Amino acid sequence: MGTLQEQLNLARKLNPQRISNRIFDIIRSIEDELLDLNTKGQLNQGINASGGKLYNKKTKRSLYSPLTEEISGGKKKAGTPYTFEDTGDFFKGFFIKVYKDKAVFGSNDTKTPLLVSEYDDLFGLTDKNLRSKINSKILPELISKIRGHFGI
Repeated sequence: MGTLQEQLNLARKLNPQRISNRIFDIIRSIEDELLDLNTKGQLNQGINASGGKLYNKKTKRSLYSPLTEEISGGKKKAGTPYTFEDTGDFFKGFFIKVYKDKAVFGSNDTKTPLLVSEYDDLFGLTDKNLRSKINSKILPELISKIRGHFGI
């Protein structure tokens, strides 16, 4: 564990930038989990990043219509929430871009600009899902790294 002076020197090295770097390293390490939570855990359930129902501003609906059921050959059922699961390209294109002070979700699918114009809050996690990932993955890993830094 070291002397008090050694611990103090270690504490001085533990600055906000180093902590921020560790957090982003942790986010990178669980990127696939975060993307799955955004796609399968939220959008596929008809839920946006704000925790509300996916709502199409153009059609003014949040559920598939009978016409959509007919066109999809029954794959999409009338009265069920939008899921964005058709070809799978939108979900396959999901990514997280980590900047200096934030992580931004997006998709490189060609339909993305259209979908973003018709729906709000497609990208990102609900507060509940984000809090869950912070408590179950990010904080434990960060605490472990800090303890390792101090040798405890």
